[in-house]
Amino acid sequence: MKTWITYLAALFMGLATTLLFGDSVYIMSILLTLSEIAVNIGFLLFIPLVLVGFSSGVSSLKKDNLGGKNLAGIIIWSCLTALVLPLCAGLLFTLYPVNFPVSSTAGYESFSDSLITSIFSSAGKELLTGNAFYTLATASSFVLPIILISWILGYALKPNADVIKPAYTVVNSFSEVMFRLSRAYSALSYIIVYISSAHIFTSLYQEKTIFVAPKFVILFITITILTSLIIIPLLYAIITKGKRNPYKDTFRSISAMIMGFTTSNILVTAPVIEATSRHNNGVQKRTASTATPLFILIGKGGTAVITTLSVLAILTSVTGSKIDINTTIIVALVSAIASFASSLAPGFEVMFTSILVFKLTNVSLYGAEMTIMGLLPFVNGLAVMLDAQIAMLGNVVAARFIKTDIKPPYKDIL
Repeated sequence: MKTWITYLAALFMGLATTLLFGDSVYIMSILLTLSEIAVNIGFLLFIPLVLVGFSSGVSSLKKDNLGGKNLAGIIIWSCLTALVLPLCAGLLFTLYPVNFPVSSTAGYESFSDSLITSIFSSAGKELLTGNAFYTLATASSFVLPIILISWILGYALKPNADVIKPAYTVVNSFSEVMFRLSRAYSALSYIIVYISSAHIFTSLYQEKTIFVAPKFVILFITITILTSLIIIPLLYAIITKGKRNPYKDTFRSISAMIMGFTTSNILVTAPVIEATSRHNNGVQKRTASTATPLFILIGKGGTAVITTLSVLAILTSVTGSKIDINTTIIVALVSAIASFASSLAPGFEVMFTSILVFKLTNVSLYGAEMTIMGLLPFVNGLAVMLDAQIAMLGNVVAARFIKTDIKPPYKDIL
């Protein structure tokens, strides 16, 4: 059965579980434990997938002198979506402004300064350990060190000499093994989707804020849908020059998008993105294995969208007035800039980037931004869902830049 069907079924089963057992005092702790186990399974596959796949992909692209074009497609798509999407979302917000609701965390003491400091400090320590093996052993959130190590290995693996060719063949074979594992992971991840969706729906059900702020929920969902079904496909059609059907490729990305929404973690979603990009959208293994980690790092247009909406909604709540267009544009642009650093905080992207936007614009809210924490599963899930779509379509864009994309028949997709 196709993954998009099993994932949708698991999503609705998670909702049904919440409706049946959402009032239980024990259900949240059980789902939290199961969700953490499910997420750790994704982490377990992600690191070797990047290490082996990225190295193999870099060496293969370098062999055919396609690395530059592949990287150009990744950078152009990432920058285009990061810039355009939050601007469009911000303009839509000015037409239908809402207040960010007062969640259960609204009165919490602000830890924004310590959060920013600890995240950047942790990233610096992971990046500059001076020990590649220690970096691989401890890497669990920051993907850049793994990418750098994998790029160095891939650069050295270029099969331009007879003595290198056996090593290149071995790594390429291991890369195929990792893709088989990611395919199996994708086929079975409906279990993770069920557990994660039950967890996110139950947390929102017990939070209760969404029930007293329906306008806020409707606006965020509506703008997310418009971004996913209109703005992103339009940009995709332009950059592919109409050679790819944006809605067909988006439809074939549904499983990765559902995985992103329910787990709220792009690292756990990455193996599904790589597998479905290859089998559903016709992206070569070498492109999917190199482009996906880079999109996880810089392809954060979805995070920029939800950050823009969250910041504007909080400012509307604090000021009690409608935000003017100039402020909206500034917030959107700063959110776009901040989104490129969001890979430092997987699972907390919207919280991290929202605080970063306030810091960069020198706005002090005296802890009002802490209200995001109570609704983080919802807002961050929307952000990761859009990021997953951007990565899926971005893989095709990268493949188009090196003219290697194909269009698999529906019967062959996962």
